[in-house]
Amino acid sequence: MKKLIIFLLTFTIFSLYHALQGNSYFDLLSHHAATLETQLNKDSAMCFCFANATEKVTVGFMYHNGQTGIVVDCTANQQYFKPASFAAYKQKTTDPLTCKTRYVYPSDFIFPDEDQNKKMAAALPDPSRQRKINQIEHLCSFISVEECEALIKNKTVAFYTGAGISADVVPTMNGLFDKLGLEAVNINLLDKIIGYFYPQWIYKKFEPLVNNPEKSQRVMHAFYQACFDGTPTPAHYALTALVAAKNCAVITENIDTLQQKAGVECLTRAGGDILQHIDAEQLKNIDVIICIGMSEDQSGLLYWYKELYPKGIIVALDRGVPCYVGHNDKVLRGDIQTIVPELAKSFMS
Repeated sequence: MKKLIIFLLTFTIFSLYHALQGNSYFDLLSHHAATLETQLNKDSAMCFCFANATEKVTVGFMYHNGQTGIVVDCTANQQYFKPASFAAYKQKTTDPLTCKTRYVYPSDFIFPDEDQNKKMAAALPDPSRQRKINQIEHLCSFISVEECEALIKNKTVAFYTGAGISADVVPTMNGLFDKLGLEAVNINLLDKIIGYFYPQWIYKKFEPLVNNPEKSQRVMHAFYQACFDGTPTPAHYALTALVAAKNCAVITENIDTLQQKAGVECLTRAGGDILQHIDAEQLKNIDVIICIGMSEDQSGLLYWYKELYPKGIIVALDRGVPCYVGHNDKVLRGDIQTIVPELAKSFMS
């Protein structure tokens, strides 16, 4: 009996350890349980909302030929969703190898070809290489617009933009998830523990996407239209002026086309991982990377930059203190639509 108790305790501890690390039962694709990828044109775009490591269920959105569709791939027995959930969907054939059935909404949605899907899937970021600094190390200094201008004046710089620069036009991930009815989508410690023993617990968080396809499609179609047809913000135009003055590059985590409309071609995830298109030697020659409206280092660029050039400086333009700034980095706090134009004006004067 004693040996049995010891065995059960050991198994439980081992199971919990793997549950907290992320395991084969569920593995979220990003910090917010979502990643969005796109080709920067109106041919195709995809939003993976959720997938697990065993790939029993994938719920995603696609924008193809001007139409938004919902695509659900799940095991044939539909153990994670009620059969009634798919009443409005068009059922595709079941794959005999994976035993997965595909459900598509609406019924006239034209599915992209598999090569296109593989291209977009290849652009998913690797969360393991994101730069996240322990709060104890958050000894960054706060600077003013004038101090930021002086810092970059005679330096080699690159700009790195996130959702904050486009938030007035394109919803951020948190805002998008709220509209989709996924307010509780972030997976906390308790969720992981329960989900390890009862995987359905995790999938329940994503039921609104499947059970209300009309609303999900409407919200995502408006999101895609904002990405492709939205008007650039004052910060986008100010950044264009800064790029012209500094003759430097812009890298973006965003899938929208607002910066391109403002006159600057950006290095994006379209067609693959951002890091695949960046030369290590060129990255080492950058003195300062200025992050605008970026809450986290999704692509791992900043992590790589600090590995290559520990003395390099990251300057974050944001309302708060992002998780990627360290002890020798700088933060210019404020509203993006105010401080970026102010920085451009200061630089030009």
